[in-house]
Amino acid sequence: MAYMAPEQTGRLQRQADFRSDFYSLGMTLWEVLVGRPAFHFTDVMDYMHAHLAIEIEAPSKVDSTIPEPISVIVQKLVRKSPESRYQSVYGLKYDLSYCLKIITQYKKSKGIASDTILSDKDVATAFVEAPSFEIATKDCSKTIQIPKGKLYGRLTEQEQLLDYVQKLLGCTSDMMNFILIVGERGMGNNSLLAVARSKILETNNFCVTGAYSEGSLPLQGILQALQQFIGMMLSSQTETLEYYSTKLKSSLGPEISRLESVLPDLRLLFGNASNVEDSSRAAVYPEMVADVTSFLKAVISCEKAFVLCLKDIETADADTFRVLAILAGCNTRCLVILTSSEPDSVSPIVAKSLQCVLDHQKDMFHYIHLKPLTVMDIQELLEDTVTPSLSPIHNLAALIERKTFGTPAYIHQFLFKAEAKGLLWFDEDEAECGWNWDIISLDKNIEVSDSVLKDMTKRVNSLSKDLKEVLENAVCIGQTFDVRLLSLLLHQRTAQVTNQLWDFLKAGFIKPIPFTESKGIWRDTSLDGLANHPVGAVIEYNFAFESVYEEIYNSISSSSRERMHLKIARLIYAVASSKSLQGTEIEICKHYNLAISIVSDHQERKLISSLNLQAAELAMSDFNFDQSKTFLANGIKIFKDMGDPWSHSDHLFFNLNLQMAKCLVVDGGLDEAKALLNVIEAHSQAKCNIYKVYYLQRHLDAMFGDFPVVLREGRSNLNDLGITIPSNIGECKALAEDLLEDIEMRIKNKTPQEIINLSKIADEESDMIQVIMLIVAFAAYRSSTRAMFALLIAMGCHKSLTDGFCRSSCALWMAYPSLSYYLRNCPNKKSIEFAHKITECIIQQFPEKSQEFEMVFKLFCGHTLQNTFEEQTEMMEASIQNARHSGHNLTLNIVSLYLVTNGFTFGKAISWVRNQMAAYREILDIVHSLSVPVMDVLMQRVDSLVSGQQTDVIMNDEFISVFDLTICLIYERPDLKQRIAQIRGYSRCLPIGKLMDILFVEAIDLTNEYYAAIEGQDSVKTKLSSILEILKRISSLGYRDSIGKKYFACAEYARVFGNSMEAISQYEAAIQEFKLNGTLLWEAYALERFAAFWHGIGMKKMAQMSFVESAKKWNEYGSEGKRVQVVSKFKSLYGVQDVADFDNVRQEGKSNPDPGFTYNMPRKGSASPSNSSNSRSFCHSSRFGDSQTTGTVNLDMDATTALKVAQSIREETSLDSLLRKIMRYVMVNTGATKGALILSDNSRLTIEATAEFSDSHEIIDVLQSHPIANQVPGFRLPLSVIYYAFRTRKSIVLTDPANDATHGGDVYIKEFGPQSMLCCPIINQSTVTGVVYLENNLQGAAFTPKRIEVIQSLMPTASIYIKNAKLTKTNTELTEALKDSGAASNIPKYKIDAPVQRAIDILQSLKGRMVAQGDPA
Repeated sequence: MAYMAPEQTGRLQRQADFRSDFYSLGMTLWEVLVGRPAFHFTDVMDYMHAHLAIEIEAPSKVDSTIPEPISVIVQKLVRKSPESRYQSVYGLKYDLSYCLKIITQYKKSKGIASDTILSDKDVATAFVEAPSFEIATKDCSKTIQIPKGKLYGRLTEQEQLLDYVQKLLGCTSDMMNFILIVGERGMGNNSLLAVARSKILETNNFCVTGAYSEGSLPLQGILQALQQFIGMMLSSQTETLEYYSTKLKSSLGPEISRLESVLPDLRLLFGNASNVEDSSRAAVYPEMVADVTSFLKAVISCEKAFVLCLKDIETADADTFRVLAILAGCNTRCLVILTSSEPDSVSPIVAKSLQCVLDHQKDMFHYIHLKPLTVMDIQELLEDTVTPSLSPIHNLAALIERKTFGTPAYIHQFLFKAEAKGLLWFDEDEAECGWNWDIISLDKNIEVSDSVLKDMTKRVNSLSKDLKEVLENAVCIGQTFDVRLLSLLLHQRTAQVTNQLWDFLKAGFIKPIPFTESKGIWRDTSLDGLANHPVGAVIEYNFAFESVYEEIYNSISSSSRERMHLKIARLIYAVASSKSLQGTEIEICKHYNLAISIVSDHQERKLISSLNLQAAELAMSDFNFDQSKTFLANGIKIFKDMGDPWSHSDHLFFNLNLQMAKCLVVDGGLDEAKALLNVIEAHSQAKCNIYKVYYLQRHLDAMFGDFPVVLREGRSNLNDLGITIPSNIGECKALAEDLLEDIEMRIKNKTPQEIINLSKIADEESDMIQVIMLIVAFAAYRSSTRAMFALLIAMGCHKSLTDGFCRSSCALWMAYPSLSYYLRNCPNKKSIEFAHKITECIIQQFPEKSQEFEMVFKLFCGHTLQNTFEEQTEMMEASIQNARHSGHNLTLNIVSLYLVTNGFTFGKAISWVRNQMAAYREILDIVHSLSVPVMDVLMQRVDSLVSGQQTDVIMNDEFISVFDLTICLIYERPDLKQRIAQIRGYSRCLPIGKLMDILFVEAIDLTNEYYAAIEGQDSVKTKLSSILEILKRISSLGYRDSIGKKYFACAEYARVFGNSMEAISQYEAAIQEFKLNGTLLWEAYALERFAAFWHGIGMKKMAQMSFVESAKKWNEYGSEGKRVQVVSKFKSLYGVQDVADFDNVRQEGKSNPDPGFTYNMPRKGSASPSNSSNSRSFCHSSRFGDSQTTGTVNLDMDATTALKVAQSIREETSLDSLLRKIMRYVMVNTGATKGALILSDNSRLTIEATAEFSDSHEIIDVLQSHPIANQVPGFRLPLSVIYYAFRTRKSIVLTDPANDATHGGDVYIKEFGPQSMLCCPIINQSTVTGVVYLENNLQGAAFTPKRIEVIQSLMPTASIYIKNAKLTKTNTELTEALKDSGAASNIPKYKIDAPVQRAIDILQSLKGRMVAQGDPA
């Protein structure tokens, strides 16, 4: 707490950044230099207040031997306001280095060794003898800081406006003037207005402001201005308030009650004088214009000058102009300043509305036009903003002027956007620092403002006919166009067209594309006799702004556009054909398709259809499926427009439809694709075409999840192609074994590369047969027997050896290792290694786009198990992304499910599993995947694991089965054996990794069975031994995930066979392996089993320790159900007396477990959530917590402190002591440097107590009912703020008091310039009993709304205690006075309030009368 920056306390309206570290560094250096901390308290609140409100004394004042330059450096570091500290490390480093240089030079001059440590006296002498230097001369801001309050390029306009204002203020007679400030939006109209307002408020006259907007209410701006005027009145002293309320009341009369509906604070101005009507009445009423006009007339007729400012007057309603016209006819000291952002339309509107006045008094209306900033103006702004600069400022100024047209607001946006994108950066170098930029990158990456675009669009209409023709032809070519192609279209030389484009280039319509960056289809082509690589020539241009490009394109008539596009298409096709250019089909088709309605030639239309097919294939290769479907639809439509396309058996039309079906499949239009394939099949005659249709149909069936249909129809398709698949399992297995033996014979003693080289490349028919075998094998894997799957894989691999390899062969050979496992029940390491090598050779032979099932069979057949979990996850994530782009939705479905189940069975934390499920469920939902319900069931299984409650949802799926097995195992459910038997009984295939998990679960279950069995334990041992042997063989293959589980199973095996030492060794090895891999689930479960082992051999302490560690791990894993179960086990074994060890388990792991999860079903097309960070802060706030944590800590401290104070003052009867306690609490809790407690006595405000805190003193004065109108000597207050809070019952927080519209003119604010102010009314039982005023003169934004809540929670009660203390004080004084009443002197010994004195006088009189009458009473 002693080193915390003010903004890190959570009590300021600002965030911590790298400058917070400077403050902490300064506090550390202060302590190092002085020998004690700058602040030392026992209470946290005192620390916070000190950091916020107490200026730290200079180190040199505490210890005179500390050199002044070092002291000044430290003082700058510990400034309360971040803006007053160093703004960069470079500036601080430079100053410290200079101090070090002084010491080094002193040593050299005195002949002292460089490594000698000087005494404090010598150091002080070194600095005394050295020349003085000014600190922070090299310091500069690392963020863009545009100077506030300075207007650039507006000197003339500013002088002109201030001249009108000065005339008004200096005029003693009546004078009415209108000023219209005209400038496009962002030109600085409001900034110029602020200058005039500041000048007016300095003279204690009135300046009020209102604004209009599109669709604003009638008289909106004028009503806002009047509401502001009422606020000023409520802030004024009582005499002024009474003067204006009397003046208005006499001028208005019945209008007051009506105006209250549109001016709510008006009733506060008149108190009970007006009849307050129902607030539910309509805001707009018929007499409103007349009433508002009367109100304005009454206001401007008062003694002070009045300035009315109305912004965006072009959007004002007709009633506003009626009121202004009436005002124009008044003779009074008034100035109306209007602003407009529509220079072309506002003058006629204003002129028409005020025509009757302008005809007679034209000299009362003045115009100020704001023009764009020049390059010199922008350069001046940059010199004040990006200084020092490491690049030429004039180049940046010219670019900004071109991009923004000199609009100030857009210049600011440009700079901030450039900084945010990293295109304008602060360079900190050892030798030099400053702002830097790359002018080319800025030009390319920063877009221009809307105002520039509008202006450019207007310029197009003023072009000559020839230039317009050039521009229209360029637009029709595209947003990027080749000047040589444009020359061919216009039948002109390239040089001539380039000269015509020069004007567009200067105006910013187009940008040149350097030859090195050109990506156009004509880049390396010679056109119009121009060389391929012209030195220094620009051959491509780009339209700079899309909106301008679209505006020009839409302005061309449709018939002209069609003719131009047809001409362009024919020209590009001719050039591409003559020069054999590739990849031009998309460009040609774009133009042809836009002109197809005027193409009549049959052959040309057929050509266009063919080009559309080629363009669609190119688009699909770039994963642009929407564009591909558009090209295909155009090609199909052309054929249909020419008659019945199927009657001619046209191969082109078949390919268009087949490509459309493919595109629909990968883009999610499955029903449309299915219907289209049925149509294609009905009309297909060529054998090759039938193969393609078969594959797509089966693929589509698989997409729908109809794997039995895929298997049935696929076998039928293969039968049609001469390949018979037996239906009997035994026949399938026998045939598969024969094929496997033949394959092994054919590949024996040959390397994979030799096999590929000796084999031929498969022809189209063989390729399609292998593809169909692949999809049918996948269906067999998902729905049929292992024998059927093995047969299809064996047939596919055998066919590739016989008829040749193709890319589909890669996926088939990926599955090759499964043959030895499914047919011989033994994984074969050699087959895995061979499959790895031959698939790599196939990929090298056929490097085109991968086949869909490669990754699926890579996972299913165990190829990835030799990788680490992280490597497996990375491979699967890459495969999912590739599948999304390439439309391989089957791969997307399977790999997404495999990824989340793999993380679960591996043992990753619940939070990780849930996050992955949420992310991939959303992806699957976008592509309408049938795996979404499976993912939902998996999510329910995760919830079951967390809570320990069973789920009733049953789904027969291998992914879910693995989840169920794991849950049954760790919760020791009785149906575990049944589930193992059920999965064991499957004849279907299971991924090798999942089979390994099943074997592991079965091994643990057999251990449980052994301890539960009375008989048959030997058979259990035999089964366990055989399973363990298989696990060891699998582990010997190098499967990473099997290592820890093998150790675990071996530990259980040793435990069963009574080998305790071996069991301990294996348990510890398993736990260590799980810990290293982050396998939380199995680490927690191993610890639990280890605890049971220790308990079984009578080692109670070891068992208890393992139970506690297991509970911690289950908590860290995220399963509350398991944690509770482990605690219950512990209690049942050892009773509750030892259960205290578990009390802190949840607290210790509180930050680690999953904090809760809401599993929402995403809407279709919803985007995945993303996290992004773009912070410039280098402040390490972990010492104090983040903003949320700080806020919570502050809330706790506020509540605790308020409770302490309430308890402290409850029994306090001394008024003096009570007021001091209250003031100290308020000051310390809010971080104020000055404050006052003001209470109301019959609506008369009196100061009860004041406080001022600084570095040298803490002064709290108890004044006891000092009238606020009589200022306390040496203690001034801003009366306008106090009166406003009291009268309006509204709390005020001013972060920049000097520029506040209502209170900025306060004499106190102008004279003393407080940085932050807070004024809070004290409300008790709906009555305002006073106000609390606080200020901080060290930094802005020092108070937050939370401070108001704290004050308001305490002060109503405190005011009651004050009242009670006053009564006690009065009673005491009265008693003492009566005791002294018999004394000779009638002067009381106590300072007695007037009411108390009157009571004493009455009582003394009564006493005298009673004594005179001899009454003994």
